[in-house]
Amino acid sequence: MWRAESGSGVREITCNMNAIVKYLLRHVIILVWCICPGVLALGQVRFTAFTDKQKLGMDGYIQLQYSIDNASEVQQFTPPVFKNFIIVDGPTYISSTILNNGKLCPSRSFIYILQPMAVGSYVLSPATAKVNGKLISSNSISIEVVSAASARNQYHFKGAGNAKNNEQLKLFSDYILKNGEDLQDKIRKNLFIKVDVDKTSCFEGEPVVATYKLYTRLKSESRVVRRPSFNGFSVYDMVNPESEAPSSEKWNGKEYNVYLIRKAQLYPLQTGTLELDPAEVENKVSFLKAEYAIKSSPEALSNLLQSFVEDETAKEAVEVEKVSIASKPIIIRVRALPELNKPAGYDGAVGNFTIEAKLNKIQIAVNDIATLGVTVRGAGNFGVMNAPMVKWPSAVETYEPKIREDFFKTMAPMRGSKTFQFTFMPKEKGDFSIPPVEISYFDPHANKYRVAKTDTMHLSVIQAALRGAGNIGKEGIASTNESGELRINKMWVLSSAAVALAFLAIFLFRQVSRKTPTENHAEPEIPEPSQRAATNEEHSMAAIQLSPLFEARLMLIQQNSKAFYSELRRALWDFLSDKLEQPGNYFNKENMAEALRRHGFEEEIVDQFQLLIHQSEIALYTPDSKFNDMQSAFDLAEDLVENINARCGKINP
Repeated sequence: MWRAESGSGVREITCNMNAIVKYLLRHVIILVWCICPGVLALGQVRFTAFTDKQKLGMDGYIQLQYSIDNASEVQQFTPPVFKNFIIVDGPTYISSTILNNGKLCPSRSFIYILQPMAVGSYVLSPATAKVNGKLISSNSISIEVVSAASARNQYHFKGAGNAKNNEQLKLFSDYILKNGEDLQDKIRKNLFIKVDVDKTSCFEGEPVVATYKLYTRLKSESRVVRRPSFNGFSVYDMVNPESEAPSSEKWNGKEYNVYLIRKAQLYPLQTGTLELDPAEVENKVSFLKAEYAIKSSPEALSNLLQSFVEDETAKEAVEVEKVSIASKPIIIRVRALPELNKPAGYDGAVGNFTIEAKLNKIQIAVNDIATLGVTVRGAGNFGVMNAPMVKWPSAVETYEPKIREDFFKTMAPMRGSKTFQFTFMPKEKGDFSIPPVEISYFDPHANKYRVAKTDTMHLSVIQAALRGAGNIGKEGIASTNESGELRINKMWVLSSAAVALAFLAIFLFRQVSRKTPTENHAEPEIPEPSQRAATNEEHSMAAIQLSPLFEARLMLIQQNSKAFYSELRRALWDFLSDKLEQPGNYFNKENMAEALRRHGFEEEIVDQFQLLIHQSEIALYTPDSKFNDMQSAFDLAEDLVENINARCGKINP
């Protein structure tokens, strides 16, 4: 719905050599102090928050973006509490690369679409993030929310209170319905839908950008009742219409208020003539009757027009008409890709691309796991791009690749990258070569096919080392390979699971045995040393089982991301509810944070808790999140539990 931021005195220098040295050192330090900030700024992390508008109406939407630039690693991101706003969409995560002082730097953004709940002026608190192991904060954001009528006023009847009577009538004649005037014709000339396309002829797989906009010079309330369908196309919306503010455009010499209905890039999937269906909008149009406008003095007319804007005009002075309008269909002619010189294995990629490949290690033991990452970068129809064929040596066992997409849909054609991560396991030792991996694509600007390929890769497979007791302490359950990925030792996973199950069975058996009623209520005998040792062992086993993060540790060992974050979140809630003696209705981040503060815990502890819960929610509800670092989350949780236990005392077994 639319509503239209030195100095110190110089000491006396003596001939004493020490004084001269001190003097020189002091000035060198000052010089460095002055120069360093500018130098350090080149590599400084920037955490900024900004919006697409700072003033909006009650029926409007605002896009809020938090960007972290020049950070090599971001562990957690925590937004502020959006009081007086509803989260319509988000967080949407975008990873990109920006140009900063001639240097390419990583950038990560979190985008929210918000809708206000009440009129007023609000300040959104800074967001926080853990970047390269340190907590940083963004700037705050000020937002003013006005009534829907006041918001519309900036697009309608500009300067109504300053013109003379006849000038006002002429200027606002489109809003005034004269006696005998054709109502439908007046609406048709001043309210319509316009469709713009960047081309009407293209190759199959070449994008067409289609923009649907509503143009109006009338006071109207409009609602889209039919969005255009794009049969025969892959569709990627470039803009969220609800987050776009109205604009002004001139058309045929007249100025219109323009509202975006839809903007998308369309990739044709077939050849021939394709039709872009119309968009349909229902409108309730209001006119001021001429007899009420003509008989008013200039001052009264200004007041009348103002009240008309704010829906405060008497009903008898207003004529309302409901009308449905639609855009005209658009024809797109799609040409077939040429058969001449089409490469073998071509799978429909259209645009301009490059390809690169990298092994996570070039030496590997027999039956060990390694990965090959193949990344395609460029601009074009990434959606149809399949995993490229890799010619593996016969002594290598391979698995289905994992695919990660990272591109901008707001650019046409889409720009970014698509990465295919192949996991493989060599079964024999030796030196192997992996031939170049290639992709073929059609360049519509050059009207020819092109082939991009990687270099040949070399892999050395050595005999697997004996995994005896001497290797246990060195390698353990999990190790980190050269690229920083976690590699799990399968035998140790199985062994750990078996030991854990055995501990659990023994513990449950002993617990049940203790709870069995007995008739002998005599004083317990003091156990012998060997018995005491066994008892201590029991308590040790129980302590392991009762560790609040025990189940989460098992999920970490198994690399089960969803189960890990679900168990981590549950364990933290149960642990804190027990430690702080809080009821079930405290299952809320803000309530539990306040309880921690009441118990005298520092803000660092509160921040740790909130970061963990937020990271768990992101990992659970946005599976493609780039912050799915289980080991980092587990280490932070262990630190939190240790800090709270140090204050409250550990749970008794």
